[in-house]
Amino acid sequence: MDIASGSVFTSGQVRETSQDMLGLIFMPLIFMSDERRKELTKAKIVMIYEYIREAGQRSINGYPIFMSCHMLDKTDAARVWELVREFDATAKAFLDPSMKSSKDRIDPNQTVLFQNQEEDKNSKY
Repeated sequence: MDIASGSVFTSGQVRETSQDMLGLIFMPLIFMSDERRKELTKAKIVMIYEYIREAGQRSINGYPIFMSCHMLDKTDAARVWELVREFDATAKAFLDPSMKSSKDRIDPNQTVLFQNQEEDKNSKY
C-alpha cells in the first residue's frame, strides 16, 4: 500500500535517461564495494526503494537523496507490483474513485515525487 499511496520512492521512478544517477539518489550504492555489487547482480536485484520520510533535505535534479535503501530481487519485485496493482484496483473500485492509479506513480518516464508541491504552496497551513 505504501508504494501505491506514494509513501515509497522506487528506482522505477527514475527516468531511463537518469539511471546513472541511482548512486546519487540511493547513496549506499556509491559506497558499495565491487564485490558486494557483484553479489547483488548475481542475486538479480531489480528494485531499490526507500520511504520518502527517510529522504534528506536536499535533492538532485528533482530526485530525493537517501542515505539508506532496501532492495528486492526479481521474484519479490514482481510480487510487490502485483500487490500494488491489486490494491490500486480495489482502491479505485471501492475506496476512492478519484485516487490516481499507481501506474502513474511508477512510470519510469515520469517524476511524480513532488507532483503535489504546487497544491502545498497554495495551502493556508
